[in-house]
Amino acid sequence: MSDSQKTVEPVVIPAPPARPEAYDPATRAALEHIDRQAVRAVADGRPESTRDAYTQDWASWTKFCAASGVPVLAVTPGTLVMFVEWLWTQPGWKEGTFTAPSTIDRRISGTVVSARAEHGLKLEDGIARLARNRLKQLVKYGISELTDNREIT
Repeated sequence: MSDSQKTVEPVVIPAPPARPEAYDPATRAALEHIDRQAVRAVADGRPESTRDAYTQDWASWTKFCAASGVPVLAVTPGTLVMFVEWLWTQPGWKEGTFTAPSTIDRRISGTVVSARAEHGLKLEDGIARLARNRLKQLVKYGISELTDNREIT
């Protein structure tokens, strides 16, 4: 067979996959439903004590929001820093004490997890980094005379 008699197979180039922004409304709705089910499955799989702690953390967040005028769903790096500073001055579980740094750190986590899982907020990774850095500063240096010589429980 000569070169001129060889058959050439056509090359089929597949269409590029659809980008998420190009999904039709039905596909978007189906994917959102799947995401909600996944979030719920993970949340339901947490130990009851963790779920209870996150509920307390969110309640603390809403109390902070009411006291400071921050909208409840305004979970941002700046509002989380404000939350840390507010928690730093709140009474601890034992009379005459303040909220322990470990409790403050957990309240940050619980607030972020609840904002994402229970309220559907799309928060950036590392959103709590600034707040945790502020907590480290407070532990190391304290702020104002309100925090001098405080007993932590």
